[in-house]
Amino acid sequence: MEKQSDAYYIGQVLSGNTGALKHLIERYQHMAYTLAFRVVYNAEEAEEICQDAFLKAYRSLGTLRNPSHFSSWLYSIVYHLAISAVRKRRVHFTSIERETNMRIAELTDEEEGFSDQIDTEQLDRAMQKLDETDRVIVTLYYLENYDVKALCQVTGLSASNIKIRLFRARKKLFDLLSCHVCEK
Repeated sequence: MEKQSDAYYIGQVLSGNTGALKHLIERYQHMAYTLAFRVVYNAEEAEEICQDAFLKAYRSLGTLRNPSHFSSWLYSIVYHLAISAVRKRRVHFTSIERETNMRIAELTDEEEGFSDQIDTEQLDRAMQKLDETDRVIVTLYYLENYDVKALCQVTGLSASNIKIRLFRARKKLFDLLSCHVCEK
């Protein structure tokens, strides 16, 4: 079966075919979970945030102005729910996500061969040292290829603030990871 656009499935849901929501959930559940996890660093809490986000998106689907922006809109909901969860608990969990396909070479393009010396666990530990918003920005920018404008929609930050945060996050990751490489 050929996959349809987000707009098609949104139209189906709005016209009463709630089964079409399943296609949107399947399409975006992995990245929604990844974003939530990058903020809360707790698997169960990230799953709950995703469920809440999809429910909130379903209930508010009629307010979405442009169906082609569904992913940004959904990720914005996930981001804000996750940030709220962190603020409520004020405790930082440190479990490590082992399933990441972060393109390390793009984060650390300072030196040829540097990325070959870094493993996923080291990157996850370095990512934990970033604040929640910076983790989301880095994850969306490098995993989902979001541009600055889309990141502004998700986080509510200005374009210049996104660029500054990306620059600082990359520098911090590079510094953290290069210290580990030097120790080897």
